[in-house]
Amino acid sequence: MKRNVLSIALLVVLAGMTVSCQKENLVEPQTSMAEKSAVYTVTYDVDGFQQSVAIHNDTEEQVMMQYFLSIAQVGSTVVFFDEEASSQSMGTKDTQIHTTASETDAAIWCLKRIRSGYHVSVAYDSEKNEYVCIAIK
Repeated sequence: MKRNVLSIALLVVLAGMTVSCQKENLVEPQTSMAEKSAVYTVTYDVDGFQQSVAIHNDTEEQVMMQYFLSIAQVGSTVVFFDEEASSQSMGTKDTQIHTTASETDAAIWCLKRIRSGYHVSVAYDSEKNEYVCIAIK
C-alpha cells in the first residue's frame, strides 16, 4: 500500500513537471483592419535569452522600455533593436553612448535610436546610479 501511494505521488509530480516544461505558445492579439497603428517587432536579449515582441502603439512601447530599464536596474544588460529599421539601415559603424540618472531620459534616448535602426544595449551602473545606454549601427 505504501509503495502504491509513493508510486502515484511520484507519477503526479513527474506529470506536473513535464507540463511545466512545455514551451508556451505566445498568442498575439489580432488587430482589426480598421485600426491604423504602426506595428513593428522588437527583438531583445536578456542574459543570452532572445525574444521578440510586437509593438502596436505608444503605450506598449513605453511599457516595453520600462520593462527593459527595470531589468537593467537589477543587474542584467538588455540588448534590443527594431528588426525592420535595422534591416533597412546602412552599415555605418556608428556608436553612440549616453549616460543618465533619469529613467525617462534613458527611455526616450533608446527609443529614438531603435527607430533609427540602432542596436541598443542598456545597463545600470549601481555605483553611479545611472543608466549606460550604447547604440551601435
